[in-house]
Amino acid sequence: MNDHHLDREEAEVYNLVKEYLKKKPFFSILDIIGYLNYYLRKNKTINKDKIEEILKTLIEKNLIIPGAKLVKENIFENPRRKKIYEYICDNPGCNINDIMNILQFGSNQVLWHLKFLTKFQFIRKVEFDNQKTFFKFQLNEYYDKLFYYLRNESIIKILKLLKSSKEGINPTKISKLLKMHYYTLKKYLNVLSRLNLILLDYGENSYNLNHDVYYKILGDLKNMLD
Repeated sequence: MNDHHLDREEAEVYNLVKEYLKKKPFFSILDIIGYLNYYLRKNKTINKDKIEEILKTLIEKNLIIPGAKLVKENIFENPRRKKIYEYICDNPGCNINDIMNILQFGSNQVLWHLKFLTKFQFIRKVEFDNQKTFFKFQLNEYYDKLFYYLRNESIIKILKLLKSSKEGINPTKISKLLKMHYYTLKKYLNVLSRLNLILLDYGENSYNLNHDVYYKILGDLKNMLD
């Protein structure tokens, strides 16, 4: 990672912090100031106050985290953490159970690695329907709901049915065809309507796929993952 935009003094302190963290974590700025002050004693432009200021800057930039033996540069040295990050990048909107089931990792391991991926701003945590879901940090937040709901198997079935139909289908018929509880179906139809993926014909009380929006969104989402 070479995009930290650190000045010379910040880079010097940061490199010393990395050496320090190979031995032990620091739990407060005071823990490490003495160590840094000793190694920087020949640098007349950096005193204890300057060291404290730089450390606060490094924390604000999410390059170091008090209480951890990690810096942003070495977070992917752990292969399991790297796999979790890669899975989230490839499957935006996934939840903890998805990660555990696909990667076959235990819940404590997954939660531990997610904590650091979130703190170092590699991923974002977003809650939908009382579920904690995860996204690559840089991914456009506008698409979060789309990524999340288009992973839902019931929604996929509804869209597939409407896509294959040449005319609108009313909710009762959709419920019967998909063997889906009517009120569950209505909840998902409301979601899809808000996302503008389906259109309601009020006169016929039937739904059609909004083809233009549907295919544009699929294209947008695919391009974001490429």
